[in-house]
Amino acid sequence: MATIASLLRERVTLQVNSVDRIFLAGYVPKLQSEGMVVRFLLDRGFPIPSPAALGRIGSAYVRAIERFAKRHRIPVVQFKKGESKELRARSYMEQAEREGRFGVVMIGVAQEKTAAWRGFRRGGPDSHPHFSYRRMSVYPNHYYFYIRDREFGPGFIKTVVCAPYGVWIYLNGHEWAKRQAAKRGIDFRALDNGFRSVADADALAGICDTFCWRDVERFFEYWQARLPSPLSAADRDRGYDYRLSIRQLELSDTRVFERPVHVRHWFELTLRDQLALGRPDNVQIVFGRKITSRTPGRFRTRIIDDGVEPQIQAYYKHSKAKQYLKGGSALRTETTINDPNDFGVARTLNPTNWLALTASATRSTSGSWPPSLRRATARPTRPRLLRSCRRRPMTASQHQPCASATHG
Repeated sequence: MATIASLLRERVTLQVNSVDRIFLAGYVPKLQSEGMVVRFLLDRGFPIPSPAALGRIGSAYVRAIERFAKRHRIPVVQFKKGESKELRARSYMEQAEREGRFGVVMIGVAQEKTAAWRGFRRGGPDSHPHFSYRRMSVYPNHYYFYIRDREFGPGFIKTVVCAPYGVWIYLNGHEWAKRQAAKRGIDFRALDNGFRSVADADALAGICDTFCWRDVERFFEYWQARLPSPLSAADRDRGYDYRLSIRQLELSDTRVFERPVHVRHWFELTLRDQLALGRPDNVQIVFGRKITSRTPGRFRTRIIDDGVEPQIQAYYKHSKAKQYLKGGSALRTETTINDPNDFGVARTLNPTNWLALTASATRSTSGSWPPSLRRATARPTRPRLLRSCRRRPMTASQHQPCASATHG
């Protein structure tokens, strides 16, 4: 009779451990206080640092986006309220893939809430009025640049017209690994957001192990230099540049089974063993964090099987671990870190924080397995992740400039 251990040992044809979804925010450190905003406007050459000056910068940015879209024949789409942006952009991504195009494939526009600087008159003569600034909630247009990148595949960068000019970046580690495998001539069959089969599993594992923070930083640096921006090159020379922070990081362990019946059988056998996954004593093991009476959040296990593929979920503060069926033939165990502070790690994107977060996510993913399998499925933290990042300088073949932003 098959057991949960024997199914893993005898029926799994491929195991892939990889960083999955990554969501980052970018901010300009020198635009985070009232005095800094005034200094920025003076540096820009405005004799009076008034709100009208910020309005002129924002309007110029919108015109630059319009020129960029027209020059590269990029469709501009106005998102409707409640519309799935991912679904709307998917057809443009698929068309670019069919045509072999890289670059910006669509620009989406959405009115969304954000905190922006707003100025107010505070006395002074009409010849030289005085203004003060404070952060307020506003609903300006945000611009989504959907990109098919040579290194990362699909992703997007979101910008806003208002100071302090925040940006948001979405990328996917599995899609990056697919691009690297294709470039190396490694045959594979894709799973939605993953791999169904691969000709050289060891080579794929090596690719996944080398993905790191610097790859993310390179992506942003490359596109920052090519997309319209409210910040000029002169602004950046004066120190008005972005710093990236990690807002969400997912790491997953995907096991592909020989047949769909095998993965469903495994899930049915293990379901009872996993019902207590969300209890505080198990959460302490899964996430590697001490749980006390003061630890915030609800400790619970969620079993979701109503009209969808079955899922098991456990929670710790803002983060969660999840096991579910993927594409009918694979089992995915996934940790989603929605706030690095949950694990005592700062948000800034750098090698130290990246290594600490990926180690925490790896530990949580391994801890999500049934107790009898945790030792067998545990995957050691590999410090070579950091070494790989350091020894891989950017080469001329990486991120080669495109003939145009759309038709690479």
